[in-house]
Amino acid sequence: MSFDIKSILEQAKNMQENMQNIKNEIAKKSETGISGGGMVTVIMTGEFYLKNIKISEDLAQQNDLEMTKDLIMAAVNDAINKVKEMNSKEYEKVKGNLPNIPGLNLGF
Repeated sequence: MSFDIKSILEQAKNMQENMQNIKNEIAKKSETGISGGGMVTVIMTGEFYLKNIKISEDLAQQNDLEMTKDLIMAAVNDAINKVKEMNSKEYEKVKGNLPNIPGLNLGF
């Protein structure tokens, strides 16, 4: 069996470059989380930073702090789930090129 270390190192370098490119792309993207039928909307980056929170005038006028907190949490959780899904799809592009090695976990 032939073992070409130069080829393996080249593949590793290409994979590292692909991973960095994907990280850069993810950093530019965002997802929107919504709750309460649009009463609360949050925008979260692909790196899980909140960019914006919008609370409808109707909700603000209700002066119901507990409901407002619940709707904010629900919108943030919605955005988190969407960002996780987006990131997973992006990383699949690199992961798809890897051989299936049982027990190998590269963290994505």
